[in-house]
Amino acid sequence: MIRSLDLQLDYSRPIRNWGIFRFNMQGTQILDFEYQATELDPVVSAAGRQNANTGIAPALPEWRINTHLGWSLGPHSVTATLRYIDDVVFDANGFSFQRFFPFSNFRSVDRIDAWKQLDMFYTYRDLELPGVGGNLTFSLGARNLTDREAQKVGMTSGSVQELHNPLGRVIYGRINYQF
Repeated sequence: MIRSLDLQLDYSRPIRNWGIFRFNMQGTQILDFEYQATELDPVVSAAGRQNANTGIAPALPEWRINTHLGWSLGPHSVTATLRYIDDVVFDANGFSFQRFFPFSNFRSVDRIDAWKQLDMFYTYRDLELPGVGGNLTFSLGARNLTDREAQKVGMTSGSVQELHNPLGRVIYGRINYQF
């Protein structure tokens, strides 16, 4: 049995000649997520848990929220996204032998902390190339702009990558040419 609440809010408004400002928030709250592997097994509540020892349920934080703030004026736009993932119970088997490896970052934990990540990008649209036709759009952005480090846990991967970003800050550029 699965019960959840989903919420989405959108707001957009032009302000004077400063451009259009946008706000969007999407959130999900997991109220219940219960499963039973076989008829002989007990019913298990997976909400708020990492669920590392089953293939039936993913990691299920109680809350996931994405908030987007945006601005655009003519061909320019900037968007910021704040991502929030609630904490969960760490229920994986800790590989404590890893603590003896050279350069080990092994940590014994019972909770995976809440995750907050800020992503931002700038886009310039409809740049015309003389004599070529078509138009060019380019973006420059960063994921995990604040360079937040994933929580270290007692797993061979060192972190829970479906909940935390193990890459740190990633800066990227994108070019799109439309004929």
